Amino acid sequence: MAEKKMALIRSGYSPFGGIEMHALNLMRKLLDHHVQITLLTWPNQHWPISHPHLDIVELGHNRGNRLYQAWDFNRSVRHYLKKYHFSCVLSMDQVDTCTHIHAGAGSHRVFLQIKNQNSSAVQRFFRKFSLFHRYLMAVEQKAFTHKNLKKIRCCSSMVQEDISHHYHVANEKMLVVFNSVDWKGIGKSFEQRAVIKNELLKKYSFRSEWKMLLFLGSGFMRKGLDIAIKGLQYMGDDFHLLIIGKGSEKTFQQIAISEGVEDRVHFLGPQENGWQYSALCQGFVLPSRYEPFGRAAAEAQSMGLPVMVSDRCGYSELIQEGSNGTILKTPMTDNEIKRSFQKFAEMINHPVLTPEELRNQLELLDDERVAQQLIQEFLCL
Repeated sequence: MAEKKMALIRSGYSPFGGIEMHALNLMRKLLDHHVQITLLTWPNQHWPISHPHLDIVELGHNRGNRLYQAWDFNRSVRHYLKKYHFSCVLSMDQVDTCTHIHAGAGSHRVFLQIKNQNSSAVQRFFRKFSLFHRYLMAVEQKAFTHKNLKKIRCCSSMVQEDISHHYHVANEKMLVVFNSVDWKGIGKSFEQRAVIKNELLKKYSFRSEWKMLLFLGSGFMRKGLDIAIKGLQYMGDDFHLLIIGKGSEKTFQQIAISEGVEDRVHFLGPQENGWQYSALCQGFVLPSRYEPFGRAAAEAQSMGLPVMVSDRCGYSELIQEGSNGTILKTPMTDNEIKRSFQKFAEMINHPVLTPEELRNQLELLDDERVAQQLIQEFLCL
């Protein structure tokens, strides 16, 4: 019989989503610990998990405008939690009633500040009066300061500092635990990376002598795809950029043309297990303007690649400059982009660590290790 009852809140499911993969792994480990879980989610999300101690409760409506969806889900969750008691309520979404928060998306307030720094005056004006953004900030304010809140899981020290600065949350209520990866599962592809590489070269008719960089993630502007394209011009002509993710390509194709690298930029669209494309590549780039952690960078390094990330990416806390990667400093001026990309090219051309050594550094992020830490130190179950 289950010993503990907890609710886990995540409105949507996507097989490409890092938070969803984290939620699935955590649920499996909790079920192994005989915890009774109630998953609160939108209708028809098709979560790929079932268990006698798992109840999936569909709430709200995932149709209509995004403000209505967010408001309706939050309202429905609040009403449900008034009816049923749980020893732990873990939120992985934008709701204002919970005992534990997985701050995997960082702070919406900080995200908007950074987005506004890179937007036009017109865009900033309309965003300032957006009911959707004002609502999410109100929900965030209430969640981070709620009287029943016990713990916030921060996926990087950067996120912890942002939340502490803007919401004055006591340090004892926050715990930094980096996001995890399927380190052992990725290891199987790592061992077969030569085979995977040959298959992908044939599939896309890429040339084997190209030095390829992987950019993986949706939300191209936030993740700095324009910076990655601009930086490509400062690397050798044999460097190419592979882009995997969902987003409008037209703007970035125009940037590639204006920078004279259009023949070296390749859009491949969203791909399940996109990290497998690391087998084709010599490096990974994620010059994000705001990235609470950067799971894709961890997956790439688990496949034996050095990585470049910005200092506004939580994963930068795991970079040893010049050894396993390079950190692009903000503000990302033309000189800083040139310096960082040239340094990264030099690192790829003259590696300090072998692929095996790069991969082995990431064993501390293995799903099983991180899940155990979360269960014991964060959820206290």
